[in-house]
Amino acid sequence: MKKSLLILVIAGFLVIGLSEVQAQTTQTESPKAGSEYNVLDAFSGIWTIQGEARDSLSAPYYHLDWTMKSKKILNGYAIEIFHQWKTKDYTLNGVEITGYDPNKKECITHIFWDDGSWGNSTAVFTDKRICIENVNFYYPNGKSDIWRYTWNYSDDWMSRTVKCETLKDAKWVTLWELKGTKDNNK
Repeated sequence: MKKSLLILVIAGFLVIGLSEVQAQTTQTESPKAGSEYNVLDAFSGIWTIQGEARDSLSAPYYHLDWTMKSKKILNGYAIEIFHQWKTKDYTLNGVEITGYDPNKKECITHIFWDDGSWGNSTAVFTDKRICIENVNFYYPNGKSDIWRYTWNYSDDWMSRTVKCETLKDAKWVTLWELKGTKDNNK
């Protein structure tokens, strides 16, 4: 009888204790991002970007098909972008998370590639249609580069060009310029 009563008392304390833990951890819905975060819409959707690219000034040009599939996440406070670079001989996949700092008016990005390289960047719209992204890029062999992408959007936001430059001997040198379109039907 004492053993049954002890088990009943312990079970009661467990039920009460678990109820308190559940009450403390019940979450309310997080607030949605305000309209100032709409700047991330520039990067959302499915983008197909193509053209001739090169990795350095001495490297040959190659045809690049670059697909970016992206959507807002975390209640609109960030955007998730899946990248795929395809060349004749190589496919490179990456995942990017970009957030926005409404105080500094800049996007903050971290991107990781399946070859072990990664980068971080800040991007700022200099006017309604032009975004300049400064990138610190790191390779698995310990080397790094500084790159700058200039994104220039069309008036309807359905196409854009991107110019890639690298910093060499304190000068920006253009590596490539590509054109892209957005597909809202996929």
